[in-house]
Amino acid sequence: MYTKLTALLKIGVLSVIAIYSAYADVKIVGTTPYTLNQKSKNPLAPTADKVIQLMKVELSDEKKAALLQQAKDASKHINQFSLNTFNVNNTVFADKIELGMNKVPVLDQGQHGTCVTFALTGAMDAVLGKGDYLSQLCNLQLSAYLYYFGYTDHSAWEGSWAIDVINQMAQYGVMNKDNQHKEGCGGYYHYPTNSSHSSYIVPEKFSRLSEPVFGNSMNWSDINVKDNAVQTLDNVKTALNSGNRVIFGVLLPRIDLGVVGAVGKHNTWFSPDTWLLTDDILKAAPKAVDGHELIITGYDDNAVASDNKGVKHKGLLILRNSWGKWTGDWGDFYMSYDYFKLLALDVTGIASR
Repeated sequence: MYTKLTALLKIGVLSVIAIYSAYADVKIVGTTPYTLNQKSKNPLAPTADKVIQLMKVELSDEKKAALLQQAKDASKHINQFSLNTFNVNNTVFADKIELGMNKVPVLDQGQHGTCVTFALTGAMDAVLGKGDYLSQLCNLQLSAYLYYFGYTDHSAWEGSWAIDVINQMAQYGVMNKDNQHKEGCGGYYHYPTNSSHSSYIVPEKFSRLSEPVFGNSMNWSDINVKDNAVQTLDNVKTALNSGNRVIFGVLLPRIDLGVVGAVGKHNTWFSPDTWLLTDDILKAAPKAVDGHELIITGYDDNAVASDNKGVKHKGLLILRNSWGKWTGDWGDFYMSYDYFKLLALDVTGIASR
Protein backbone atom coordinates (compact mmCIF):
# COMPACT_ATOMS: atom_id res chain seq x y z
CA MET A 1 0.00 0.00 0.00
CA TYR A 2 1.25 3.49 -0.85
CA THR A 3 1.54 5.55 2.33
CA LYS A 4 3.83 8.44 1.44
CA LEU A 5 2.21 11.86 1.85
CA THR A 6 3.13 13.75 -1.27
CA ALA A 7 4.45 17.27 -1.36
CA LEU A 8 1.14 18.32 -2.84
CA LEU A 9 -0.59 17.71 0.46
CA LYS A 10 2.21 19.25 2.51
CA ILE A 11 2.23 22.60 0.76
CA GLY A 12 -1.09 24.10 1.83
CA VAL A 13 -0.06 27.49 0.44
CA LEU A 14 -2.84 30.03 0.80
CA SER A 15 -2.63 31.72 -2.56
CA VAL A 16 -5.32 32.16 -5.14
CA ILE A 17 -2.66 32.33 -7.85
CA ALA A 18 -1.28 28.92 -6.90
CA ILE A 19 -4.68 27.28 -7.24
CA TYR A 20 -6.24 26.16 -10.48
CA SER A 21 -9.96 26.33 -9.98
CA ALA A 22 -12.68 26.36 -12.60
CA TYR A 23 -12.90 30.18 -12.59
CA ALA A 24 -11.64 30.54 -16.16
CA ASP A 25 -13.88 27.88 -17.64
CA VAL A 26 -16.87 27.63 -15.33
CA LYS A 27 -18.76 30.50 -13.73
CA ILE A 28 -21.19 30.20 -10.81
CA VAL A 29 -24.35 32.12 -11.65
CA GLY A 30 -26.73 31.11 -8.86
CA THR A 31 -28.54 27.97 -7.78
CA THR A 32 -30.96 25.45 -9.26
CA PRO A 33 -33.73 23.99 -7.07
CA TYR A 34 -34.20 20.24 -7.22
CA THR A 35 -36.81 18.10 -5.48
CA LEU A 36 -35.57 14.82 -4.05
CA ASN A 37 -38.35 12.26 -4.07
CA GLN A 38 -38.04 10.46 -0.76
CA LYS A 39 -41.08 8.28 -1.44
CA SER A 40 -38.80 5.46 -2.50
CA LYS A 41 -38.95 1.75 -1.71
CA ASN A 42 -36.98 2.46 1.45
CA PRO A 43 -39.61 1.77 4.12
CA LEU A 44 -37.87 4.01 6.66
CA ALA A 45 -37.61 7.13 4.47
CA PRO A 46 -39.80 10.17 5.19
CA THR A 47 -42.76 10.51 2.88
CA ALA A 48 -42.29 14.23 2.25
CA ASP A 49 -40.23 15.37 -0.74
CA LYS A 50 -37.05 17.30 -0.01
CA VAL A 51 -35.93 20.45 -1.85
CA ILE A 52 -32.20 21.03 -2.32
CA GLN A 53 -30.20 23.58 -4.28
CA LEU A 54 -27.50 22.74 -6.82
CA MET A 55 -24.94 25.24 -8.06
CA LYS A 56 -26.00 26.77 -11.36
CA VAL A 57 -23.04 27.30 -13.69
CA GLU A 58 -22.13 28.65 -17.11
CA LEU A 59 -19.46 26.93 -19.19
CA SER A 60 -17.11 28.88 -21.43
CA ASP A 61 -17.06 28.02 -25.13
CA GLU A 62 -13.62 26.48 -24.62
CA LYS A 63 -14.90 24.26 -21.81
CA LYS A 64 -17.87 23.14 -23.91
CA ALA A 65 -15.58 22.26 -26.81
CA ALA A 66 -13.21 20.35 -24.53
CA LEU A 67 -16.07 18.40 -22.96
CA LEU A 68 -17.44 17.57 -26.42
CA GLN A 69 -14.14 16.06 -27.53
CA GLN A 70 -13.54 14.30 -24.22
CA ALA A 71 -17.03 12.84 -24.29
CA LYS A 72 -16.35 11.46 -27.78
CA ASP A 73 -13.14 9.88 -26.49
CA ALA A 74 -14.94 8.44 -23.49
CA SER A 75 -17.66 6.91 -25.66
CA LYS A 76 -14.95 5.00 -27.53
CA HIS A 77 -13.03 4.21 -24.33
CA ILE A 78 -9.83 5.68 -25.73
CA ASN A 79 -7.11 8.01 -24.49
CA GLN A 80 -7.51 9.01 -20.83
CA PHE A 81 -10.94 7.40 -20.56
CA SER A 82 -9.91 3.78 -21.00
CA LEU A 83 -11.96 1.27 -19.03
CA ASN A 84 -8.85 0.03 -17.24
CA THR A 85 -7.47 2.94 -15.26
CA PHE A 86 -3.73 3.25 -14.84
CA ASN A 87 -1.49 5.59 -12.92
CA VAL A 88 1.12 7.79 -14.48
CA ASN A 89 3.55 7.58 -11.56
CA ASN A 90 3.85 3.78 -11.69
CA THR A 91 2.76 3.82 -8.07
CA VAL A 92 1.42 0.66 -6.45
CA PHE A 93 -1.93 1.59 -4.92
CA ALA A 94 -4.10 -0.57 -2.72
CA ASP A 95 -7.05 -2.01 -4.68
CA LYS A 96 -9.43 -0.56 -2.12
CA ILE A 97 -9.30 2.23 0.46
CA GLU A 98 -12.26 3.21 2.61
CA LEU A 99 -11.48 5.89 5.19
CA GLY A 100 -15.03 6.64 6.25
CA MET A 101 -15.78 9.89 8.05
CA ASN A 102 -14.28 9.34 11.53
CA LYS A 103 -17.69 9.46 13.28
CA VAL A 104 -18.80 12.63 11.47
CA PRO A 105 -22.55 12.19 10.83
CA VAL A 106 -24.22 12.67 7.46
CA LEU A 107 -24.76 16.42 7.13
CA ASP A 108 -27.76 18.16 5.58
CA GLN A 109 -27.36 21.41 3.65
CA GLY A 110 -31.13 21.69 3.33
CA GLN A 111 -32.62 24.07 0.80
CA HIS A 112 -29.50 26.22 0.38
CA GLY A 113 -26.67 26.23 -2.17
CA THR A 114 -24.10 25.52 0.52
CA CYS A 115 -22.61 22.22 -0.68
CA VAL A 116 -19.02 23.55 -0.77
CA THR A 117 -19.10 24.75 2.84
CA PHE A 118 -20.65 21.46 3.95
CA ALA A 119 -18.17 19.32 2.01
CA LEU A 120 -15.18 21.29 3.27
CA THR A 121 -16.26 21.40 6.93
CA GLY A 122 -17.26 17.72 6.80
CA ALA A 123 -13.81 16.72 5.55
CA MET A 124 -12.18 19.01 8.13
CA ASP A 125 -14.27 17.48 10.92
CA ALA A 126 -13.08 14.04 9.84
CA VAL A 127 -9.49 15.24 10.25
CA LEU A 128 -10.14 16.89 13.62
CA GLY A 129 -11.80 13.76 15.02
CA LYS A 130 -14.25 15.71 17.20
CA GLY A 131 -17.43 14.57 15.48
CA ASP A 132 -19.85 17.23 14.24
CA TYR A 133 -17.65 20.09 15.47
CA LEU A 134 -17.38 22.93 12.93
CA SER A 135 -20.21 25.38 12.35
CA GLN A 136 -21.37 25.67 8.78
CA LEU A 137 -23.88 28.35 9.80
CA CYS A 138 -21.38 30.81 11.28
CA ASN A 139 -18.91 30.50 8.42
CA LEU A 140 -21.77 31.07 5.98
CA GLN A 141 -23.00 34.08 7.93
CA LEU A 142 -19.53 35.63 7.74
CA SER A 143 -19.55 35.00 4.00
CA ALA A 144 -22.90 36.80 3.82
CA TYR A 145 -21.32 39.86 5.49
CA LEU A 146 -18.32 39.84 3.15
CA TYR A 147 -20.62 39.61 0.14
CA TYR A 148 -23.09 42.25 1.36
CA PHE A 149 -20.31 44.79 1.89
CA GLY A 150 -18.57 44.05 -1.41
CA TYR A 151 -15.54 42.07 -0.25
CA THR A 152 -16.45 38.96 -2.29
CA ASP A 153 -18.30 38.30 -5.52
CA HIS A 154 -20.96 36.06 -4.02
CA SER A 155 -22.16 34.62 -0.75
CA ALA A 156 -21.35 30.99 0.02
CA TRP A 157 -25.05 30.58 0.79
CA GLU A 158 -25.60 30.66 -2.98
CA GLY A 159 -22.68 28.56 -4.22
CA SER A 160 -18.93 29.09 -4.13
CA TRP A 161 -15.55 27.62 -5.01
CA ALA A 162 -13.57 25.74 -2.40
CA ILE A 163 -10.74 28.29 -2.58
CA ASP A 164 -13.15 31.07 -1.58
CA VAL A 165 -14.20 29.26 1.59
CA ILE A 166 -10.62 28.18 2.34
CA ASN A 167 -9.29 31.73 2.01
CA GLN A 168 -12.02 33.01 4.32
CA MET A 169 -11.15 30.37 6.91
CA ALA A 170 -7.44 31.15 6.58
CA GLN A 171 -8.07 34.81 7.32
CA TYR A 172 -10.80 34.62 9.96
CA GLY A 173 -10.55 31.09 11.35
CA VAL A 174 -13.50 28.78 11.95
CA MET A 175 -16.32 28.74 14.47
CA ASN A 176 -17.32 25.62 16.37
CA LYS A 177 -20.91 24.58 17.05
CA ASP A 178 -20.67 25.10 20.80
CA ASN A 179 -20.05 28.80 20.22
CA GLN A 180 -22.74 28.84 17.54
CA HIS A 181 -25.33 27.52 19.99
CA LYS A 182 -24.20 29.78 22.86
CA GLU A 183 -23.58 33.05 21.02
CA GLY A 184 -25.56 32.75 17.78
CA CYS A 185 -24.49 33.96 14.36
CA GLY A 186 -26.47 36.85 12.96
CA GLY A 187 -29.42 35.96 15.17
CA TYR A 188 -29.45 32.28 14.25
CA TYR A 189 -28.50 29.56 16.73
CA HIS A 190 -29.31 26.63 14.45
CA TYR A 191 -28.76 26.11 10.74
CA PRO A 192 -32.01 26.96 8.84
CA THR A 193 -32.27 23.64 6.99
CA ASN A 194 -35.80 24.17 5.73
CA SER A 195 -36.23 27.93 5.95
CA SER A 196 -34.73 31.07 4.46
CA HIS A 197 -32.13 33.30 6.10
CA SER A 198 -31.56 37.07 6.09
CA SER A 199 -28.68 38.30 8.23
CA TYR A 200 -24.94 38.10 8.76
CA ILE A 201 -22.29 38.07 11.48
CA VAL A 202 -19.77 40.90 11.66
CA PRO A 203 -16.08 39.92 11.38
CA GLU A 204 -15.24 41.37 14.81
CA LYS A 205 -17.62 39.02 16.63
CA PHE A 206 -16.68 36.08 14.45
CA SER A 207 -12.96 36.59 15.07
CA ARG A 208 -13.52 36.84 18.82
CA LEU A 209 -15.20 33.43 18.86
CA SER A 210 -13.21 31.66 16.14
CA GLU A 211 -10.12 29.45 16.19
CA PRO A 212 -7.35 28.98 13.60
CA VAL A 213 -7.29 25.79 11.57
CA PHE A 214 -5.25 25.78 8.34
CA GLY A 215 -1.54 25.66 9.09
CA ASN A 216 -2.43 24.77 12.67
CA SER A 217 -4.13 21.36 12.78
CA MET A 218 -4.42 20.66 9.06
CA ASN A 219 -3.34 21.70 5.57
CA TRP A 220 -5.03 21.72 2.21
CA SER A 221 -3.74 21.48 -1.34
CA ASP A 222 -5.07 21.73 -4.86
CA ILE A 223 -4.54 18.28 -6.41
CA ASN A 224 -6.34 18.97 -9.66
CA VAL A 225 -4.10 18.79 -12.74
CA LYS A 226 -5.57 20.84 -15.55
CA ASP A 227 -6.10 18.89 -18.78
CA ASN A 228 -4.84 15.66 -17.19
CA ALA A 229 -7.71 13.74 -15.63
CA VAL A 230 -5.66 10.56 -15.17
CA GLN A 231 -3.05 12.42 -13.10
CA THR A 232 -5.83 14.03 -11.06
CA LEU A 233 -7.35 10.63 -10.27
CA ASP A 234 -3.86 9.41 -9.35
CA ASN A 235 -3.51 12.33 -6.94
CA VAL A 236 -6.87 11.46 -5.38
CA LYS A 237 -5.76 7.86 -4.83
CA THR A 238 -2.44 9.06 -3.42
CA ALA A 239 -4.24 11.29 -0.94
CA LEU A 240 -6.59 8.50 0.15
CA ASN A 241 -3.74 6.02 0.53
CA SER A 242 -2.06 8.60 2.77
CA GLY A 243 -5.15 8.77 4.96
CA ASN A 244 -6.46 12.09 3.64
CA ARG A 245 -9.89 12.91 2.32
CA VAL A 246 -10.59 14.92 -0.82
CA ILE A 247 -13.36 17.35 -1.76
CA PHE A 248 -14.31 18.10 -5.35
CA GLY A 249 -16.83 19.87 -7.52
CA VAL A 250 -18.54 17.99 -10.31
CA LEU A 251 -20.80 18.83 -13.22
CA LEU A 252 -24.19 17.10 -13.31
CA PRO A 253 -25.37 17.09 -16.94
CA ARG A 254 -28.72 15.24 -16.55
CA ILE A 255 -30.31 15.93 -13.19
CA ASP A 256 -33.62 14.75 -14.64
CA LEU A 257 -32.35 11.15 -14.61
CA GLY A 258 -32.22 8.94 -11.52
CA VAL A 259 -31.33 10.81 -8.33
CA VAL A 260 -29.84 14.12 -9.48
CA GLY A 261 -28.26 12.32 -12.44
CA ALA A 262 -27.11 9.28 -10.47
CA VAL A 263 -28.65 6.43 -12.45
CA GLY A 264 -26.60 3.50 -11.13
CA LYS A 265 -27.03 1.15 -8.20
CA HIS A 266 -24.07 -0.22 -6.27
CA ASN A 267 -25.06 -0.76 -2.66
CA THR A 268 -28.80 -0.05 -2.52
CA TRP A 269 -31.77 -1.84 -4.00
CA PHE A 270 -34.36 0.85 -3.31
CA SER A 271 -32.80 3.89 -5.00
CA PRO A 272 -29.93 4.87 -7.35
CA ASP A 273 -26.72 5.70 -5.50
CA THR A 274 -24.05 5.99 -8.22
CA TRP A 275 -23.12 8.53 -10.89
CA LEU A 276 -22.08 6.63 -14.03
CA LEU A 277 -20.95 7.70 -17.47
CA THR A 278 -23.82 6.50 -19.68
CA ASP A 279 -24.59 7.52 -23.26
CA ASP A 280 -27.19 10.00 -22.00
CA ILE A 281 -24.65 11.67 -19.72
CA LEU A 282 -21.99 11.77 -22.43
CA LYS A 283 -24.33 13.50 -24.90
CA ALA A 284 -25.35 16.11 -22.35
CA ALA A 285 -21.88 16.79 -20.87
CA PRO A 286 -21.07 19.90 -22.99
CA LYS A 287 -24.45 21.36 -22.06
CA ALA A 288 -24.13 20.92 -18.29
CA VAL A 289 -25.56 23.81 -16.25
CA ASP A 290 -25.55 22.34 -12.74
CA GLY A 291 -22.87 21.29 -10.29
CA HIS A 292 -22.33 19.97 -6.78
CA GLU A 293 -19.54 19.45 -4.20
CA LEU A 294 -18.84 16.19 -2.37
CA ILE A 295 -16.24 14.45 -0.20
CA ILE A 296 -14.24 11.47 -1.48
CA THR A 297 -13.69 9.03 1.38
CA GLY A 298 -12.36 6.05 -0.56
CA TYR A 299 -12.27 4.02 -3.76
CA ASP A 300 -12.60 0.43 -4.92
CA ASP A 301 -11.03 -0.72 -8.18
CA ASN A 302 -13.20 -3.86 -8.23
CA ALA A 303 -16.53 -2.34 -7.18
CA VAL A 304 -19.31 -2.62 -9.77
CA ALA A 305 -22.47 -0.59 -10.32
CA SER A 306 -25.20 -1.24 -12.86
CA ASP A 307 -26.73 1.66 -14.74
CA ASN A 308 -30.38 2.17 -15.68
CA LYS A 309 -29.92 0.04 -18.80
CA GLY A 310 -28.23 -2.83 -17.01
CA VAL A 311 -24.68 -2.04 -18.16
CA LYS A 312 -22.06 -2.71 -15.49
CA HIS A 313 -19.34 -0.18 -14.65
CA LYS A 314 -16.24 -1.20 -12.70
CA GLY A 315 -14.10 1.02 -10.48
CA LEU A 316 -15.86 3.43 -8.09
CA LEU A 317 -15.05 6.36 -5.84
CA ILE A 318 -16.78 6.34 -2.44
CA LEU A 319 -18.44 9.67 -1.60
CA ARG A 320 -20.06 11.40 1.35
CA ASN A 321 -22.88 13.75 0.41
CA SER A 322 -24.67 16.53 2.31
CA TRP A 323 -28.31 15.82 1.44
CA GLY A 324 -29.13 14.00 4.66
CA LYS A 325 -29.18 10.26 5.34
CA TRP A 326 -32.30 9.48 3.33
CA THR A 327 -30.68 9.75 -0.10
CA GLY A 328 -28.28 7.39 -1.86
CA ASP A 329 -26.71 4.76 0.38
CA TRP A 330 -27.85 6.32 3.68
CA GLY A 331 -26.17 9.58 2.73
CA ASP A 332 -23.22 8.13 0.86
CA PHE A 333 -22.93 7.94 -2.92
CA TYR A 334 -20.53 6.44 -5.49
CA MET A 335 -19.07 7.59 -8.79
CA SER A 336 -17.32 5.73 -11.60
CA TYR A 337 -13.76 6.70 -12.38
CA ASP A 338 -14.74 7.71 -15.92
CA TYR A 339 -17.50 10.02 -14.67
CA PHE A 340 -15.01 11.69 -12.34
CA LYS A 341 -12.35 12.07 -15.04
CA LEU A 342 -14.76 13.73 -17.44
CA LEU A 343 -16.80 15.96 -15.12
CA ALA A 344 -14.80 16.77 -11.96
CA LEU A 345 -13.85 20.42 -11.46
CA ASP A 346 -11.86 21.66 -8.45
CA VAL A 347 -10.21 18.84 -6.50
CA THR A 348 -8.77 19.68 -3.08
CA GLY A 349 -6.98 17.44 -0.59
CA ILE A 350 -7.51 17.95 3.16
CA ALA A 351 -4.61 16.62 5.25
CA SER A 352 -3.75 16.63 8.93
CA ARG A 353 -0.43 18.22 9.90
